[in-house]
Amino acid sequence: MATIVNRHEESVLPSVSMMLMIAVPCCGKREVQIPATTAANVISSLKNYFLSGCVFLLSTKHQTEMRPSSVKLGRLLSDKRILATEVSLQSFNHTLPEYRCCSNHPLNVILSGDTQAKSSVRRLSDTTSLTGPTWLLLLDNTSSPKEFLGDSNIPFDCEFLVAQQNAGGLVMLTEVYKIATERPLLYHDFGYWLSETTFRFPSTDFYFRRSSLQGLSISTATIENPPITVLERTDGQIKFSGYFGKVWRVLEKRMEFRTNFSFPADGGRGSVMKNGTATGMIRMIQDNQVHVAVDAFGMSGIRATAVDFTVPLLSTRYCVIVKSPDSLKLQWDNFLAPFSVMLWVAMMATVIVIAIHYTLLYYLGQRYGNQEADEIKFYTFSDSLLLVLGIFCQQGHDTTPRSYSCRFVCISMYIIAVMIFGTYSATFISFLTVHENRLPYTDLESLFSKHAQNYISEPSRQFLDKTYGESYQDNVQPSVLDGMHKVCNSKYSFLMSMDTALAFKNKVNCTVVPLPRETSLYIPQGFAIAKRSPYLGLFNYNLNKLRSNGVLYKHRVYDSMRRTFSKENAAWTRVRLEEVAPIIGFLLAGIVASSVVLLLEKVITTNMFLQQQNVFCCIAAVRYVDGGHSFHPKNSQINFLRPVGHNIRVRRAPQHQRLREVV
Repeated sequence: MATIVNRHEESVLPSVSMMLMIAVPCCGKREVQIPATTAANVISSLKNYFLSGCVFLLSTKHQTEMRPSSVKLGRLLSDKRILATEVSLQSFNHTLPEYRCCSNHPLNVILSGDTQAKSSVRRLSDTTSLTGPTWLLLLDNTSSPKEFLGDSNIPFDCEFLVAQQNAGGLVMLTEVYKIATERPLLYHDFGYWLSETTFRFPSTDFYFRRSSLQGLSISTATIENPPITVLERTDGQIKFSGYFGKVWRVLEKRMEFRTNFSFPADGGRGSVMKNGTATGMIRMIQDNQVHVAVDAFGMSGIRATAVDFTVPLLSTRYCVIVKSPDSLKLQWDNFLAPFSVMLWVAMMATVIVIAIHYTLLYYLGQRYGNQEADEIKFYTFSDSLLLVLGIFCQQGHDTTPRSYSCRFVCISMYIIAVMIFGTYSATFISFLTVHENRLPYTDLESLFSKHAQNYISEPSRQFLDKTYGESYQDNVQPSVLDGMHKVCNSKYSFLMSMDTALAFKNKVNCTVVPLPRETSLYIPQGFAIAKRSPYLGLFNYNLNKLRSNGVLYKHRVYDSMRRTFSKENAAWTRVRLEEVAPIIGFLLAGIVASSVVLLLEKVITTNMFLQQQNVFCCIAAVRYVDGGHSFHPKNSQINFLRPVGHNIRVRRAPQHQRLREVV
């Protein structure tokens, strides 16, 4: 069985290999080539270790017979069911599509260590990046890897191995790479191979073995963009903070590099135009002025054509910021909004049903001798309806029914009314305390259709171009604060990050609000780095470690964001007149209605009283003459209201005839 080394075992790897070499008897140094069988076994072990999809055997035209034959080596690999292809090293170019594996990265084996192979490797390293495939160079034990590779540019993220066999049959593997182009090559022990069952390769990650940049100075661009990046200049020194700034400082310590800061001339984060030109920090990366840009770069497709991105540090909401309306629109349905129409209908139906049920129980109690039998009947349907409505409005009642059936109905009404009132109050109070602005446009399409001018700080240009074509104006604003001032002073909208908008909300002289979430773009954000940067993998490796350890969450929530959004003095949320105008209007309408009803009652009562007065006046006008003559002014029958307990009948009599009174 093959054994895998751990991190502790790697430290003793050189001593183990030296012991094995010392144990082999030798009488002077002699050239030892790697046999074809041994080379095939080493290639097979490395292919399984790196999970390579295919093998390319690279040979030169003047390859000596002592070196492993590519034909024989290919046959041995075929016996192991390994797909291998022989290619001339002079014409090989691993960037071409025909030299790529469909399933995984290939293993390129350089079979020769002669002068032609040396010049071919130098040519490949100067014209292309060796990053991608795994490289294996087979050298005899008398050749020096430093002499063969010389100053070849083997990038930091390239896996390049040199295999050499000693007289005892032990194949030593050396890892070769450069920190930077101007730095010398570094050589580290990778492992050894002795037999198909006895070999040792690293068990640690690739970037765990290459975790240090050894004090390399990385040119970096940044801007002031709270709470993402905060720059504090003290005595000529720049203190880098903010969420992304603190993460960058952690990376400096973990990766052991130094930062050389630069700032864009236009002060902008940077965008890529339709013609391919860039601005801001993106332009600085394109022109090789800097290698990395530290800020929250939205990972859009058009930007990816100019730069690469690290893994996302956050995913933020990009929204269209507009000025909040100065006055609220009067909404007459505010006090009805907490409940749906069907719920209001159900409540009204419940009130009517309970009133009918209550009246019926009270009537049956009086009829069949319950506790209400001796009481005067006063719970008619109208009385019960007012009682139920009062309970639902959290009001009491002056008279409590005596029967338990009616009392049970009252208790049930109180419980239901409290629950409904609590639900209604919670929603309605939230509406009064949280101000929601109803804008004249609710999506990007309606915003653009109104021909609004738009300042776009961080747009997804492909999305806007594809969806709306030329219906929006693409005015790149160099400063976030300038863009927000433009929104306050004119009819402009501003597409920007929600986190940035919250950070700058107290620095402008107006209230800005975002459009609804349906118009937002959720875009991941990370560092921008040069295309095909050899350090991108190391940055991503460490950022993923920081995420799994909770460091990113710490700086995101508890440190940078909390300090930027400092707590303000608690203030009361003022409810404006426009928000309660419907309730006041309903109250005024009730007062007017009650006044009208009072007036009608007054008119009706006055008419009834006048009719009653006319009757008694007519009665007083009748003369009772005993034995004499009676006279009625109009000689007609008198109609009047009959008093209770009297039966008065007045008959029409001829003139000069006596009027009889019948009691």
